Amino acid sequence: MIEEWKGPDIIELANNVIWPIKKLHRPLGELLASGEVNKQDLNWAAEKYFDPKIKWAAAVELQAQNLQQVMLLPTVARRVVWPFKGLNQPIGNLLDKQIINLHDLAYAVANAYTQELRSAAAVLGAEIVCRQLTPLERKGLAKNQIRQVSLTPSAVPIHTAAIPSIGVAPAPVASDSKQTLQIVNGSKYLTQQLRRRQHWAAILMVVVLDLWLLSLFIGVVVVIVQLLHLAQVSLGWLVASGALLVGALLILPRAEQLIDEIENYKKGRKGEQLVAKALRNNLNQRWTLFRNIILPGRQDDIDAILIGPNGIYALEIKTFSGTHRNIGDSWQRKYGPLWHKLSRNPGRQAQRNAQRLHDYLQQCDVTVWIEPRVVWASRSKLLLSKPTVPVWQLTRGKFIGEDLTRGKALDETARHQIVALLKANNLAQKQNGSKQKQR
Repeated sequence: MIEEWKGPDIIELANNVIWPIKKLHRPLGELLASGEVNKQDLNWAAEKYFDPKIKWAAAVELQAQNLQQVMLLPTVARRVVWPFKGLNQPIGNLLDKQIINLHDLAYAVANAYTQELRSAAAVLGAEIVCRQLTPLERKGLAKNQIRQVSLTPSAVPIHTAAIPSIGVAPAPVASDSKQTLQIVNGSKYLTQQLRRRQHWAAILMVVVLDLWLLSLFIGVVVVIVQLLHLAQVSLGWLVASGALLVGALLILPRAEQLIDEIENYKKGRKGEQLVAKALRNNLNQRWTLFRNIILPGRQDDIDAILIGPNGIYALEIKTFSGTHRNIGDSWQRKYGPLWHKLSRNPGRQAQRNAQRLHDYLQQCDVTVWIEPRVVWASRSKLLLSKPTVPVWQLTRGKFIGEDLTRGKALDETARHQIVALLKANNLAQKQNGSKQKQR
């Protein structure tokens, strides 16, 4: 059992963390040695990646030189004052109260102004990471013959929902003819608002097209009269006709955009129904699917949230038409021979949704890991090359099942607690929607 952490032990622990980004799935130290992961990758992960263990490991690697001489007891590290957000309390107290977590410790390792705070965050982060080691990571530690780290509870409290037991076997992902997953539909208020906007958009589209035709007709008549010398047309009429023609050309793209919005709305709802049907046919009653969930303080919804014994998944469902590709973090659509970057990145949307859900649950005193996933519910072509966020394609059900079996085990108590919280939030949102509708 570790009584004092030393810098080389902390760095060695970070070296053995499995790096999942770009589906490399090998120890971070090995990837750094081979050049497959570089400083730019570490900076990105320490700042933006959603897994706190990966953020911590990346931060430690970036600060390895400053951490080499660390020799610190966890009990001493807990007494170091946390200065961020004006908290100014000992780190240990803030961890006990779950005001800060491994995400925050990773941030401190990478950004602390003092060596004392950086060292304390590295040590207490190492204590937490030790409890999240996968069997492969444990094997790596043994193989490299560093001293055994403690895997028993210590001074750093770990929320049971945040770090499920590694020994829990994943539940089978199979269909259950008698008991299937529960589907909870979100508030219809947002859907009704979207339909209302689409209704007015359709009316506006008709008006815009009528104006375009009228503008075009008037402009053409004025030009013909002028060319054939049928009548004398003043300069004002010529300027007005030109303005009408230019206005018509400017309005036309907006009309096309409105048509696309209406079509995308219909496809989106159909895609969500297909996803719900596919999951209902393949998951048992231990799983719950929330659809179109609005979290407090937000106006937009999360397409779907899947909760089960193998973890929690925030799903961003897409039903795009045309040929697309997802290379790493980049999403593009093909127009003719050229590829164009999408204005809204599905992978980043999924990550933001996962972070939003994580933050909401944390406010409810539940710290738990959220997996982001993009769900491709379209029959159009999608090319994948090491996507940053895994993509589920309904045409590849086997991959979805395998991905679910690799999820982070979630104990039954935590699962019921989270489902109850989201149901309560869903009911509150429905009641709020009803009140706004009555107004």
